[in-house]
Amino acid sequence: MEFLDKFCECSGQKINVEKSSFMMYSKTPSPLINSIVRITGYQRKANHMTYLGAPICDGRIRVSYFDDLLTKIRDKMAGWKANFLTHGGKLIMIRHVLSSMSVYLLSTVAVPKRVLAMVNRMIATFFWGSSEERAKRNWVAWANLCTPLPEGGLGVRNLEEVLQLGVLYPG
Repeated sequence: MEFLDKFCECSGQKINVEKSSFMMYSKTPSPLINSIVRITGYQRKANHMTYLGAPICDGRIRVSYFDDLLTKIRDKMAGWKANFLTHGGKLIMIRHVLSSMSVYLLSTVAVPKRVLAMVNRMIATFFWGSSEERAKRNWVAWANLCTPLPEGGLGVRNLEEVLQLGVLYPG
């Protein structure tokens, strides 16, 4: 703990024990884990934890690790729906807020394709004004919405295509 105390002293920051946790190899002996918990006061996370919104895990990345991202996107869209945005307003919010949230994750961790498909679907549903109770007609195909502006599209990023291009794939 001395190195953490030095860090706090040098940086002027404090460690929030309630938000801090640690991960260990799954076959680590319980007495060692219990000692670390007792000394640090941190809780052990068994499967995964998040750091700056990106999941950190031991093993395969699961779709469920991205529930926080999906919830944040849903919450943002719900707040915007209350403002009765025009299609232009929705487009601005999609391009500058929703896409950037997802692209950030793409640049930090290998996001499962299923998660990207879910985000794309949520964005399309939001743009057209559909909801779970009431579907609305999609007047233009998703591929056309994702076409760049100079080519006549609306410039929305299709996250699955961004991943395929490998532009932001980590590693």
